Amino acid sequence: MMILRGGVTLLMLFLGAVLPSTVCPEDVSNTALQTADLGDITIESRSFEWRIKEKTVVFTEEVTARREDLTIQCDKIHVYYSESQNGDADYDRILATGNVKITRPDGGLGQAEEALFEPNEGKVVMTGQPIFKQGKNSFEGSRITFYRNEDHIILEGPVKAIQQDEGVFINSESFEMDNKKRMFVFSGEVELRRKDMTMNCEKMIGYYSEKSTEGGPENAERVMGDIDRIIATEEVRMARTDGLSGTAEKAVYDFAEEKVVMTGQPVFKQGKDSWKGSSLTYHLREEFITGTDVRAVLHQKNEEGVLTGGQ
Repeated sequence: MMILRGGVTLLMLFLGAVLPSTVCPEDVSNTALQTADLGDITIESRSFEWRIKEKTVVFTEEVTARREDLTIQCDKIHVYYSESQNGDADYDRILATGNVKITRPDGGLGQAEEALFEPNEGKVVMTGQPIFKQGKNSFEGSRITFYRNEDHIILEGPVKAIQQDEGVFINSESFEMDNKKRMFVFSGEVELRRKDMTMNCEKMIGYYSEKSTEGGPENAERVMGDIDRIIATEEVRMARTDGLSGTAEKAVYDFAEEKVVMTGQPVFKQGKDSWKGSSLTYHLREEFITGTDVRAVLHQKNEEGVLTGGQ
């Protein structure tokens, strides 16, 4: 097993262990099991190629990169490094390609065709059909960026989110999640779907609870738990499969109580019937409407099945 250490010793140790001191190599390769210790990250693989002129080390076959807060498994890793005037060498970025799988101690799982780790900026960028999963929630986009220090995630669209237990699907142009604040934001042509209802708007803010992973209080990680509520704003439109529809400036979807509270000139309509008020609440489980300052226009069928007007 070969040990490569970060900084200037990466160059010196590698040359001293593999090559005679009189040799000035163009490239170096090895097919034995390798371990590269870059200080805060360790990389293992079955083979590697050191491209000295390009200041690049390429690891292939059964590649695993580990650091305290994440583990990367993939087909190939390129480590790009730079040298300072005093001869020190530090890696600038790590590019993982091919069947990339990223796991985190909190149970988060990322999958993509490519992931770029930039240590100086503290971020990991996933592209190529990237997916992020945590617990029963999953998120897909064209590009996913993890900001490790801030515990912040940004997805670029088209974005698709799934909350499995509730059967909720959300599509949008972009998505951000702040794990420290326990909130997420969908923006741009947002659509929420469940089996009996759809909701459309331009912005949707969600809040979720925390839960601990297994391992006892000392080792437990705080991760994304159940969604508590979602707040939809800007041209909110709701439609149910039974024909009921609603519009408002704002809607609060309470997951625990299974209700949607509409405010800001809310209106519900079903057929020719309509309800207006300062606040209207649709109870999803019981399928009825309550509200304040309500004005309802209802129609009923006569014996011949003809609708007659009324208030």
